[in-house]
Amino acid sequence: MATVTVNPSGRTFVCEGKQTILEAALAASVSLEYGCSIGTCGRCQARLLDGKIEKVRHHDFTLKEAERLNGHFLLCAYSAESNVVIEAVEATTSADIPQQTIQAKVKSIKRVGRDIIILSVQTPRSTRLRFLPSQNARLTLESDTSVDLPIASCPCDDRNLEFHIRRVPYNRFSNFLFDEGLSLSSVQIDGPWGYVPQDIIEAETLYLAQDTWIAAAKSLIEQQLANENDNLIELFWFAPKQDFYLSNILSAWGDAFDTFRYELISVDEPEVNPANVDQVLAKYSAARLSKKRVFATGSEYFLQSVRKSFSKMGLINDYLWTHSIQRDAEIFQ
Repeated sequence: MATVTVNPSGRTFVCEGKQTILEAALAASVSLEYGCSIGTCGRCQARLLDGKIEKVRHHDFTLKEAERLNGHFLLCAYSAESNVVIEAVEATTSADIPQQTIQAKVKSIKRVGRDIIILSVQTPRSTRLRFLPSQNARLTLESDTSVDLPIASCPCDDRNLEFHIRRVPYNRFSNFLFDEGLSLSSVQIDGPWGYVPQDIIEAETLYLAQDTWIAAAKSLIEQQLANENDNLIELFWFAPKQDFYLSNILSAWGDAFDTFRYELISVDEPEVNPANVDQVLAKYSAARLSKKRVFATGSEYFLQSVRKSFSKMGLINDYLWTHSIQRDAEIFQ
């Protein structure tokens, strides 16, 4: 086990065994610059400032002699043999990550609720989707029907992506998945877009999630749990009783991590009554909430309810970050 320190940011993470430095960085939510991650593009080039590294994977990209003599190497091909200090480009905002278009293979379309599907896709090994937790992507079918959705999976696994989709009347994308999904072999992904401050990952966090919008919260929580920090993570999930499709995962997280707690808030319909939000936030004093980062994800109506509850408690929205996508919209290109 070795510690990697990244300059100029000063962030650190642990690299274990034959794990590449890039793999270790992604697992620790340190978003270093990279492209293919298999040694062909050279975009993950970094410079060794101190310590020893070990080549653990072949790479086809050829470094110039002057670069090698100056300590340059590929993050995707080397592991840390001792504690090391490297100089590398790090993505800290959405502006640091390029927009990508990827044709991904459909792995599974799993019906998990009354009208809910989890769509799992896999990108090619050489073209992975770089994204930050809770960012969004646009999915497009061969018929050119598209929807925008939050990415529900963790950036630490940039090949296997997950999207949560509720069936919405008159939405051709969701209807196709429910009625003809078995015929779907691939989907185009464009993105990522949207931004959440990355200091949320390191903070004590309270999540308020409505229905399938929990996807955005799941991405962030998975990254936080992967980091294994000691900050408390609390989640309140508002959904119809029969639609708590992630309850087994949440229960497993609760058993495995002392820092994770959750509560299921049963509502009659996917839309949430503002009184439900008031009742949850009433569990906290204004002083206690002001020490947390609060992440709310849901419909605009739901987010308005959260903002009003904050105002009633005398809190300004500086403590609150909101995320929403218009679920009933689809794009015709």
